[in-house]
Amino acid sequence: MPLLRAPAPGATKPLARKEDMSREDQIVLEAIRKVWDDDDKLHKKYRDKWDHLYGLHRNYDDLRSNWNQASKRERGGILIEAERLWGGFLFIPYVYALIETMTPRLLSRTPRIVAKPDDTDAEEYAKIVSDTLNQQAQEISYELKLTPTAKRGLKFGLGVQKTYWRRELRDRRLNVPSANGGLQRINARVLEREGPMAEDVDPYDFRWDKQAKNIETCHHVFHRTWRRMSYIADQVESGAWRPLDLEAVQGMASPEARDQVWQGRMQAMGFSASDLRSSDSAPHEIWEYWIGNRVLTVLDKQLVVQEEMSPMYHQELPYQIYRPTIMEGEFVGMSEIEPIEDVQAELSTLRTQRRDNATIALQRPFAYAKGFIDRKDLKFGPGIAIPTQGDPREALFPLPIQDIPASGYQEEEALKTDLEFVTGISETFAGGGGGDTAASDTATGIQLVQAAAGVRVAFKAKLLRLETILPAACQWRWLNHQHLLEDKTMRIDDPNNPQGYRFERVPPEAFAANITLEVEEGSTEPDNRPQRINDALSLWQAVQGNPEIDQRQALRYLLNEYGIRNPDEWIVSQTAVSPQALAQTLEQALEASGMPPDQAQEMTLQLVEQAQQTVPPDQAAAAGAAPTNGGQQAPAEPQAAGQ
Repeated sequence: MPLLRAPAPGATKPLARKEDMSREDQIVLEAIRKVWDDDDKLHKKYRDKWDHLYGLHRNYDDLRSNWNQASKRERGGILIEAERLWGGFLFIPYVYALIETMTPRLLSRTPRIVAKPDDTDAEEYAKIVSDTLNQQAQEISYELKLTPTAKRGLKFGLGVQKTYWRRELRDRRLNVPSANGGLQRINARVLEREGPMAEDVDPYDFRWDKQAKNIETCHHVFHRTWRRMSYIADQVESGAWRPLDLEAVQGMASPEARDQVWQGRMQAMGFSASDLRSSDSAPHEIWEYWIGNRVLTVLDKQLVVQEEMSPMYHQELPYQIYRPTIMEGEFVGMSEIEPIEDVQAELSTLRTQRRDNATIALQRPFAYAKGFIDRKDLKFGPGIAIPTQGDPREALFPLPIQDIPASGYQEEEALKTDLEFVTGISETFAGGGGGDTAASDTATGIQLVQAAAGVRVAFKAKLLRLETILPAACQWRWLNHQHLLEDKTMRIDDPNNPQGYRFERVPPEAFAANITLEVEEGSTEPDNRPQRINDALSLWQAVQGNPEIDQRQALRYLLNEYGIRNPDEWIVSQTAVSPQALAQTLEQALEASGMPPDQAQEMTLQLVEQAQQTVPPDQAAAAGAAPTNGGQQAPAEPQAAGQ
């Protein structure tokens, strides 16, 4: 394939059609289109599968799909079929609950990136790199950028992310000093942000080497985007693309091209793909074809508008993927929906049958004596009388209807157990009450179930951390090295600083230092603050009065867990602090943070009681924390009352 050659010089004549390109570029275009068509054959099979999985997440059923796709004349037949089945098919939203429970468990916080020096010369730069990358991740709300990628991974078995450097300029109106001493209004272009960026890539618009097992083994990838004409004009004007005849190019876009990509998903939403069409012009289809360390851009499958070496210093494919369940030797992993699809259908069928049975019981069928009762007289409602000849019991007879046996409810519980076994997500783990069954479980049993589920979720979070976040952080490092050409002063958010931030000088050579990046384990998972506070209080109770432990450090740790930014200002004495004095201090801290006094007092008492239950009696006595016979705490010591 004639791709690894020197870039062709820019054409002097604006391109308007494929024939305007050089013979070499035409050969390149045909080769690229052939690779696309070959990759698209496998991709088409995945797209059909993804459309189905997307519909399950949207709680969509075939009846609604057929209704939305049918013409007005065809809808009559659909209603007759629905009436024959006694009504619509119930769809229990378990798939939705699974995806929406897993996502926040995987990704609730911004990842924490850690740089470790590999030699002594890099020690001074490791912390600078860590702080810079973490600050840049917070600036773009990286956890929000990752959310759609993680969701696609859970739904489809494949989520895709792209990293690049972004320089954001905005046109603003500013008031600046004028020559006469007043203010004058000017229009200015302001730099709002410059730094690494990550964006989610739709798997429907992503093609990969069919023989690849992961991004590292990919020979090439395609990334398709849909752009307006203004974007094309900007690329040509900036010199990034070859000169184009914009008037001729405008007519190349196909109005139906993007509709075909979104057709299945739009139907699952109850809409038509044509609803996405713009009223002014159709979007243009743009391919970014990455092969090795080269990138070629194709416009509307007809023009090669860009061909160059990868502009990024890291010289890697700027894409990362996420697969929560990796399948051996396959590029696409397994969706979290696939293993439970049949169980979900069985549960929905069972619930539908129960509702149909209830519908028949509420409006039972009747047998009537022909000739004694006119069928038109058969009406049901309050105050309605049906005239009969002779005994009404002989002329009209309700047919006996049996309820679904109690085994149907047992089957439902068995299905729910199967769902929990496959997914590892129980009602209590998802944050629900758990119903009567969970209420009968012991606290220890529930904790064991949640711990087991937590291991499974933690492993999927580990895959997200190692397969998606870490490669992105490594590329961010080299993007900083590429674009930061002089020392830069950066504001670093610092919760330990009374102001909440500090300024730090970032030298360009820091990112080229001999360091290794890691992503802190558990940094993306949800933070259980009440549990941390309780653990810190239990630890403080356990070590209080121990001469081997620095009491100020123990108290400082506890205040930090309570969210106090300046704990040293709260500690005024080096003497041992009693639990009662600590309770008073913590109650004051909670009130200072804005909590109502009654709630602060209640929360403090609960935490102290929980902590004292975990402290052995001898340690509690040594710390002066032994309760009286009435279960009340002893009064606070005078010397600690002001703490």
